[in-house]
Amino acid sequence: MLKDAMSIGAPNGVEPHDTGALDTPDCCPGCHWNLAALSGIARYCPHCGSPLSVPDQQAHSLIVRGYASALFRLGAVYEKSLGAGYHPNEAVRCYSKAAQLGNESAKASLSRMTGEAGDSKG
Repeated sequence: MLKDAMSIGAPNGVEPHDTGALDTPDCCPGCHWNLAALSGIARYCPHCGSPLSVPDQQAHSLIVRGYASALFRLGAVYEKSLGAGYHPNEAVRCYSKAAQLGNESAKASLSRMTGEAGDSKG
């Protein structure tokens, strides 16, 4: 059965490992399909559907980066009044949270806005 599955052509030119390389870390634990060409964040084998182990820290960091990016974009909506009206305090709040999560664009926008706010007060 494994030989029949291995003889089927692979999508995108990715071929399964031969049976001598079953302990290679870049193969599926279920069907031993070659996963070297997949993204490092793939959660399932494209050949058999077996779940793949993804380091929790890597998945967590992707979620945090996505959340920071969303907060940055929300801050831009508030700052530039793109359908939400002009709310500079909310923009600063969103930029601040995104900057705390490591978003470099949010850090720049936050320093620009707090610099502008400091100039307008004095």
